[in-house]
Amino acid sequence: MEKLDFGNTWDYISSSDELAIKIEALDLSIKINSLSDLLEIYKVKTWYDSINSQFPEMQETLEKQEGKLKQLKGYIGKTLSSKSANEWTNEYLESVDNKQDKEFYEMFSEYALWTKLTEKVFKHFLWDGHGSLSVLLEQKKVVDKFSAIIKDNLINDEEMLFSNVPMITNLIEGKGKLYFPEGFENSDGFQIMVNKLLDKLNSTNFRDIVFIQPLLDFRMSELPLNEETRNRVQQYVSEFWTSQKQQGISPITSWKVSINKVQDEPIEINLNGRSTHVKISERWLDSVPEKEFLLTMIVNFVVDHSIRPLSIIRPQKSDKDETRLYEMVISNNYKGNRMYRDDLPMMMYDNQLNLTVAAVIGYLRNNNSSIEKLIANYFNQQILETHGIDGFSMIEVEPELPTNIKIKLLAIELESVLKQFKLLAEYEKINLNYLAYMDILDIDAIPSLIPNKYLQRKEGTEIKSVDFASLFVTHNYWHGYLFSSEFRSEHALTGFKEYSLLFSDEEAKFLSYCLNNKKYDNALAIRNKYLHGSTIHFTEEQHQANYIVLIKVFLIVIAKLEEEFVWNGESQNESNKG
Repeated sequence: MEKLDFGNTWDYISSSDELAIKIEALDLSIKINSLSDLLEIYKVKTWYDSINSQFPEMQETLEKQEGKLKQLKGYIGKTLSSKSANEWTNEYLESVDNKQDKEFYEMFSEYALWTKLTEKVFKHFLWDGHGSLSVLLEQKKVVDKFSAIIKDNLINDEEMLFSNVPMITNLIEGKGKLYFPEGFENSDGFQIMVNKLLDKLNSTNFRDIVFIQPLLDFRMSELPLNEETRNRVQQYVSEFWTSQKQQGISPITSWKVSINKVQDEPIEINLNGRSTHVKISERWLDSVPEKEFLLTMIVNFVVDHSIRPLSIIRPQKSDKDETRLYEMVISNNYKGNRMYRDDLPMMMYDNQLNLTVAAVIGYLRNNNSSIEKLIANYFNQQILETHGIDGFSMIEVEPELPTNIKIKLLAIELESVLKQFKLLAEYEKINLNYLAYMDILDIDAIPSLIPNKYLQRKEGTEIKSVDFASLFVTHNYWHGYLFSSEFRSEHALTGFKEYSLLFSDEEAKFLSYCLNNKKYDNALAIRNKYLHGSTIHFTEEQHQANYIVLIKVFLIVIAKLEEEFVWNGESQNESNKG
């Protein structure tokens, strides 16, 4: 039997023809031995059990196949009985790139297989990094059987502290019911976990309070924290805010951005030793029509001539001894950690851009306009008027709202417009009704309209051509779609990666750093923090800084969308000529 892959619900929202074909081809008379195939079949069973009228296309297809789908529960049970729970678990652990975690957990829970594992295999499962205690602790029989193993893992698995501590602190918000192993409650178990988490955070020089802040208000008599531990938590939070106030541009290099009334040149840059002063002409800003203002600012300040964000420019390495030493120390500090390179050499252009964005926002406010208005107009009007693409929609956020509320609303709208583009790229049209059914947005997986969009230089690749090498001086990628077939045959591209997504790998990393904590423990995670209510201790100064970053992200996104739309228009024109 060919390897099964039923995709996900998102694939079948508008049309389930492919799903119908796949179910038709499913032969339940054939015995399968592959866990991966079994989990795909189990996924279809869960769809049949739960899909409702919100997904009419899928519901109709599944109902037509009702006779076969009713057999799946028994088929899965019979297949599971062909091997022991230990064997299925070992196969799961041995898989190289397992993307079926959800199905595995649900299947083992539904068919009551967890308690059939031996202690040795269950312990291996937990300590291998696959074990999700948030699921297992919901099942009393599992906790009772493996009580000692679970308790040991809870307290001593330092790699899982970042998920296990929040799992417990969420209990005070009424998020679910957990059964704890014998001897964990009314002991110092949770207190040990908290102290180990603090030690781990301090040892990595990682300063953020997303994991620690909830502990300030945590009060559960069954999971006590002594006064010493609470003082450590309070001290950590206090030190975090002290460091936030001291953050900003290092005194080694200072930046200043100002808007000057008496200045003819649009932009002037004055260098004085290690200080840089960017001067923007107010007369020039006044002369830019409102419809062109946003894109004019983006072209001049946000991206380079190749539509690559200046925020992710990496300064060239110097041959100076002190620079090489600094680079070695910094690289070793980040190596192997979930840390984004947010030190000064990596982010100095981005810091300058933050100041520029803040200056432009101030200019707009002083002229009875707002950046929120211009961004909303871009999605609601300009895309259609300029590129003839219909369907984009954005709610304009009121600029006079409190900063923390604006950030939350802007984050919601940012995710919405990116999902709208994903609809356009995949279905060539935007139906806003589909937004409610889309999965959580993955910045790394938004498709592009442009084939061969990025040509990315792999680390260590040498380029003999000076002109070709110059394209990769500030960024490790360039536009693959601009290279002719003749050029490709002339230059060996074996040391390059080619792919087509809305964002390049480096762009996606930076946006992830700004918006969420999926990749990096030191992420700003603005989207996650504000939507999940983790900003109660933020000062207005911190809210303002995050607001600037979010506006900057919007400008980067608009720049990348413009690249897509311009290419799409030119491509259609070429097709029409042909």
